[in-house]
Amino acid sequence: ILEYKGIQHIVGGLGTGKSNFITLETVRLVKQEQMRIGIVVEKVSQVLEKVEELTAYGIRAAPVIGRQRQKYLKEYLETRRREGKCLDDWDALEQTAMAYLSGKCFLRAEANDHDAVEHYPCERLIEEKGKKPHLCPYGDSCGFYANIRDMINADVWVTTGAAVLKSRLPKHFDSLERPIYEAIYDLLDVIFVDEASELYPNRSAS
Repeated sequence: ILEYKGIQHIVGGLGTGKSNFITLETVRLVKQEQMRIGIVVEKVSQVLEKVEELTAYGIRAAPVIGRQRQKYLKEYLETRRREGKCLDDWDALEQTAMAYLSGKCFLRAEANDHDAVEHYPCERLIEEKGKKPHLCPYGDSCGFYANIRDMINADVWVTTGAAVLKSRLPKHFDSLERPIYEAIYDLLDVIFVDEASELYPNRSAS
């Protein structure tokens, strides 16, 4: 059993089980040690697959992803297409993953705004009287924030290097609007970075 203190490196060749180790060790740490875990992978499609895998083990896992939902949806559908799956063959976990990719905005629907542009007015509303900033009243139920709501009680957060460095918690859920990397540091016990060498260019670019 590893002692989780400071930075630890796990080295192994391709296909030697490093990702499986992360999954199984995450399950052990959550169930036996009552720890909260973060897992960082390269792509959003991998985030959703890891969430599905952990959920099947009975772990409450939430994806932490950015705002480009249409892009992520296309990537996820392409991954499933390459696996030879049609929608009729999807199980309940895969359907749940699709819900996390929702780009539906209640306010845009009410305003009859059907532009393809991914513009979300969640935190940019202005009161008609007084011209004060106003948070969206649908933030607690909007599909766009489903993953954020699940993060609150999740045992595991699964995210990408890009989201860690570039995303923040929205005002609806965190008055400090902490960057994801800061929230991870403050709220989680152990962080696993899968294929860290693949994530390094993201860090350098930021």
